[in-house]
Amino acid sequence: MKINGAKNNIFVFFLIAAGLFQGTVFSFGRVYEPSSSYSGFRKSKNLNFEFKNKSKENIDISIMPALSGEVHGSGTSETDVSLDDPPTEFSLKSKKKAQGEATVFYSQKEITISIIPEKGTKKSYKVYMKSGGKTAYLKWDGKNLLPQKGIFGRTLSGWNLKKNVKEDDIKPVKKTVKKKRSSGTSLEDLSESEGSTTFNSDVYAIRGRRRSMEDADTILDTFASNYTYFGVFDGHGGAGVSKEVSEKLHDILGEKLKNKYKVKKAFKQAFKEMDKNLKEKGGKLYDGMGSTAVVALVDKNKKYFYGANLGDSRAVLSSKGKAKAITSDHKASSKTEQKLVEQRGGKVVKGWRGGPPRVQGQLAVTRAFGDFSLKAYVSNEPEVFKHIITTNTEFLILACDGVWDVISNKEAVDIVKKALDNNNNAKAAAKALVTKAYNKNSYDNITALIVVFSR
Repeated sequence: MKINGAKNNIFVFFLIAAGLFQGTVFSFGRVYEPSSSYSGFRKSKNLNFEFKNKSKENIDISIMPALSGEVHGSGTSETDVSLDDPPTEFSLKSKKKAQGEATVFYSQKEITISIIPEKGTKKSYKVYMKSGGKTAYLKWDGKNLLPQKGIFGRTLSGWNLKKNVKEDDIKPVKKTVKKKRSSGTSLEDLSESEGSTTFNSDVYAIRGRRRSMEDADTILDTFASNYTYFGVFDGHGGAGVSKEVSEKLHDILGEKLKNKYKVKKAFKQAFKEMDKNLKEKGGKLYDGMGSTAVVALVDKNKKYFYGANLGDSRAVLSSKGKAKAITSDHKASSKTEQKLVEQRGGKVVKGWRGGPPRVQGQLAVTRAFGDFSLKAYVSNEPEVFKHIITTNTEFLILACDGVWDVISNKEAVDIVKKALDNNNNAKAAAKALVTKAYNKNSYDNITALIVVFSR
């Protein structure tokens, strides 16, 4: 329900007052959703809220996990929530308030609300539902998230804020990324890597229509003596996991190769160890934060390359102008992946209002780094591939789903080929692909990395 206009406000006030008269807070109702995991219906609920920003600076607010959301009120930016992404996010100006709702599955009892001030540090709070359908009246005083006092002098919060949370329990996200990655314009190149000198290769990355940049990338010209290393990492729920993986995974993989592991085994062991390190370092911070990955190790003699992927970041090869996906997307919509989730004791639930199926109703991918609250069902085991490079092998595209959600494999190859035919510049080709995805209304961060073999 959109809370907008004088008539609606009067009506809402009447309903809340009626609920108080009965000794309860009024619920705006529940939604019923068909489930692909079992017969019957799965309940979802609208968590209604009112936020007041009592501080002297503008803030961003995210509610995690949320399938969708609507926000209205003075000093707010309208949400445009992607059903592929769990958080509901909106901005709220100083001394203003917002009203609205976030839709979550009925079984969801714990919500994370994060406040990101313009100049301060992100703070996250665990919020617990006493029962379904309540309304949360919350305020940000510049330091803490607190319940508001309701009308008639009583607190109307149907949620309990977790009191006296220790820093070890909920940590602010560390600022490990460049300042411009969150503050840059939507089309500014935020890639972190330099192109290889061994290969004509480069990467282009933009924040796009998101409020912050959660993608990361890595290019290492000389890796484990014989290879060049390329990686694209697509974070969700925050940038912490993708950033950590982009900086540390290659070190772990290099150690495995140094210890004479075969490449495929080295990849699998490195991904597993990387995830273990994230759990030990991040604790509960990474329970609702994760990252997909697509990585390639290219032989410096250009005879072959290895690669590995988790989640829906994809590798596509062009051979004589023909597109070939050499990775499989690990999504809950895949029947193969769904069976693996169910074998691990999990459920895949149909997406709400046409959204993608989700593991436990929360995550659209079935394999990822992080996401430790779902780790029993979400795998950290990559699929590893090897491909022989021939005279017909033209170039390799590594990209996140910000590209693949709106562009087919064939269209991507055609865009890159046309750009390379123009000036044989990998950076320009990556930019052309990213820009096309943005112009086709990709909602996500968008990153594309191009490795050219022969032209």
